[in-house]
Amino acid sequence: MTQPARTSHRSVIAGVVLGALLALLTQAPAQWVATRLDQISHGTVLLQDAQGTLWNGSAQAVLANDRQNSATQVALPTRVHWTLAPQLQNGRLAFRLNLASNCCTPTPVVAHAMPSWNGWVLQVDDHQSEWPAQWLTGLGAPWNTIAPQGTLRLRTQQLVWRNSEQRLQGQVELVLHQFSTQLSTVRPLGSYKISLVGGDRPSFALSTLEGALQMQGHGEWRQNKVRFQGEAFAQEGSESAVSNLLNVLGQRQGNKAILRME
Repeated sequence: MTQPARTSHRSVIAGVVLGALLALLTQAPAQWVATRLDQISHGTVLLQDAQGTLWNGSAQAVLANDRQNSATQVALPTRVHWTLAPQLQNGRLAFRLNLASNCCTPTPVVAHAMPSWNGWVLQVDDHQSEWPAQWLTGLGAPWNTIAPQGTLRLRTQQLVWRNSEQRLQGQVELVLHQFSTQLSTVRPLGSYKISLVGGDRPSFALSTLEGALQMQGHGEWRQNKVRFQGEAFAQEGSESAVSNLLNVLGQRQGNKAILRME
């Protein structure tokens, strides 16, 4: 075989391989996303019945304390839809993710992922969304005992995560609105807010907006570990209606339950 013929043959093979890779990337199944999320979350967040592609797909989002027991898994009431597209951001390659579900996102959640030589940066556009509190039941104890009802109102501001530095910037506010539970006859028990502020030492605070159940506390997130100390107690006149819930929330000290995570 002459040199030009060998060169032509190699060019054809290279073209076929490149075409196959491009076809694989553009038609990568949505199941790839489901498999990766399963691995990252250690089976806690599942995307079931994934349809479409990596770039444009949908699935049923499920919280699962036990992936082997479907009876304990809880799904969102509507499917999650996503689109993923490459883009240039400040002269660098990035990927734009749009995430939406009819039950929970008045407008899509938009995030931008920017790879770098030593990690990646994830930036989330400011947004507000609402999620059913009963979805938390899928996380297992103590949520499956509490069986919360109400709405989780999520709001983010200038949220940025830098993987290489393990650094979080911006603010996140989560409000449990009109919370109620099978452990109390008072319905609703109240509304509560968790505020997270990023920085060198990200910190968060729990406060009560209103209700018969009073909760408060402070914590911080350091080296991928959460430390929290707080307390819960009944508003005067509601002690008997809240007692069972306090027993589940934490160790009792008199009329209070100590909330602790470390």
